[in-house]
Amino acid sequence: MATIDGSMNGNCTAFKRMSCGLPDSEAYFDGKNEHDSWNRNKVIKLNPCETSRNDICSKSSMGIELVQANHNGQMKVKENAQSFNSQAMKYHLKMDRPSKFMIMCLTRIEDALLRNGTLKKKKHKSFLVSDWGIEFWQGFVSGSNILDTSGDCSSIEQIAWIVSTAADVISENEKEGLDIDGPSFLYLVPSQERAAQVRSVCKPLQELGIQTVCLHTAAPLDHQIRSLKASEPEFVISTPERFLELVSLEAIDVSGLSLLVIDRLECCIRDGLLNEIKATKQSIPGESQAVIFNGSLGSFSSSALQNLMGDHKAICRLSANISIASQSAGISQSVDTCTSEEKLSKGIQILNKEYGMRSQSKSLKALFVGKDVKSQLFADTLTAQGYSILKNPFSDGTQDLNSEKKAIVCLADLDEVGRMTNMGEFEVVIMISLPPSISNYVSILIRMARRTVNGVLHSLFSLQEDANLVGPLTEILEQCGQTIPVPLRNYLYSSSLL
Repeated sequence: MATIDGSMNGNCTAFKRMSCGLPDSEAYFDGKNEHDSWNRNKVIKLNPCETSRNDICSKSSMGIELVQANHNGQMKVKENAQSFNSQAMKYHLKMDRPSKFMIMCLTRIEDALLRNGTLKKKKHKSFLVSDWGIEFWQGFVSGSNILDTSGDCSSIEQIAWIVSTAADVISENEKEGLDIDGPSFLYLVPSQERAAQVRSVCKPLQELGIQTVCLHTAAPLDHQIRSLKASEPEFVISTPERFLELVSLEAIDVSGLSLLVIDRLECCIRDGLLNEIKATKQSIPGESQAVIFNGSLGSFSSSALQNLMGDHKAICRLSANISIASQSAGISQSVDTCTSEEKLSKGIQILNKEYGMRSQSKSLKALFVGKDVKSQLFADTLTAQGYSILKNPFSDGTQDLNSEKKAIVCLADLDEVGRMTNMGEFEVVIMISLPPSISNYVSILIRMARRTVNGVLHSLFSLQEDANLVGPLTEILEQCGQTIPVPLRNYLYSSSLL
């Protein structure tokens, strides 16, 4: 196993045939054991027929040999990057719940960190009941890139879920007889100190055969090259500049990388490492998935994120932080004041402008919310301007999309929007009528645009109709660092004088 500076402290540990000691998977779901706080709406049941690792194999420095199901003997297959990505897609297609091996990885990490005091027993909440972890896993198996806005860096719990998922992908590929030359998982960090923190979470997986190596400029380059050759790690934790050095020297094979994590993106940008991160992303297979941690989405970091995420893969936005600012990071809130009579025409103007700014996007989905938006006259007006109209707000719109149309525009009444489960699909929401309560506004704000880096929530505000929301709406805008329109400021000022 490689140490923090890339040196070796022993030979790799073989995969051991062992009993998992895991509670029954149905008991997890039904709340029949100590982990009874699983949310029934979020939990993914484990398959009780699975073994922890049905055929846990012996790993040597020469590679991995596995007994494949439905085959009579052992086989070892070497594939190129394209074949590896095909195998990764099989993982996405067949996994409908975390495997027992993945749960074993999570519990091994958790137990080790509790023993060494990194986690405090009195304050610790089991990794197995993590809402973020479940949502991450669901996003990962859907094949999406993951954008987390919880904070600038990943937490111990988040790292544990990520590395356990990565280990499970490796396990499943081994069952298929796939032998990868080089690492499968890359975790980019801005510093040696952060690399050590991440590695401490990965270390308990060593006894399951998952080798991890840390690479950074504080250690001699030739020393780390020798360590890479000796350890043949599955996981690499590295600073961007050192990783690129090794790639340029062909000291590390990137063809098998299927998952890239970028930690503390804003910190990397501040340290002038954005070009190195972009170059790293370009050096690895195009079908690999990315997980990026970025606390706030300013215009510069949003542009960088869009470049790193790319346009060919779906995005899943997550946040473990329950604050409105974190949940709505990247969502621009625009409040336009107008009279009640002007709202519909103003809404169409806004839609046309948003579409013009996204003319390269073939999958733009916009949502109109409010009174009168489902009128036939309004729908006909939008249709005449080239938009594909979806009057059923509970449909995903895929069957209604006309490729010759500009974009899908969904129309929803105020009482319908709260029951919509597909809010995350809409990157542009135009509220013709504001809801009666600010909590309804917040619900729309934090649920929309979960599949894109940026989203826009437009609110058409009439002082005659919406005066009771001026104060609460201003507070939300301030919390999220948004611009407060002059008419709202003036109204608040004049009201305070009364």
